[in-house]
Amino acid sequence: MVKNIFFFLIFFFIIHETNASQKDNVINKLLSTNSLVFDFNQKIDGNINEGSCQLLYPKKIFCEYNDKYRKIIVSNGKELIVKNKSINQIYKYELEKTPFKIILDKNFLLEKIKFSQIIDLENNKTTFYIKENNLDFKIFFDSNNYNILGWETIDVYQNTVQFEIFNLKLNTAISKKKFNIN
Repeated sequence: MVKNIFFFLIFFFIIHETNASQKDNVINKLLSTNSLVFDFNQKIDGNINEGSCQLLYPKKIFCEYNDKYRKIIVSNGKELIVKNKSINQIYKYELEKTPFKIILDKNFLLEKIKFSQIIDLENNKTTFYIKENNLDFKIFFDSNNYNILGWETIDVYQNTVQFEIFNLKLNTAISKKKFNIN
């Protein structure tokens, strides 16, 4: 019996230490990241969209979709616009009222990760679950190099949105003009 308790305690401390070091490594990687350039696949309610994004901390993003609508998403740090270039239709949102507020605010994200649990360590993914007001957010990181792999959330229409990042480049110079929404 004592032997079983001893092995359980050792196993518990090894798992706890692994999770703590995973979290520290993800935090350190984020701290050293100023920009991200990447391609993506976005799956919403069974529909898959592809495109590319440039993200500049704090709170700026420019994404172009490879679809028939030629959609773009731009945040200047305060507002987020979604523009359908094919029919010149624009939707404006306060950034703070969108799920992007979590992923684009590095300091906010770091604070949330510090106090969140690692909920998954499979397929070389470290997963953090963040709940903020009415937003539920899962953020995925590579367990080997600690780069962000994507996220999952629920959109305003209650659809699950899965966003997968690939061809990631860190700390690439990005012109701030890219994030002008006028």
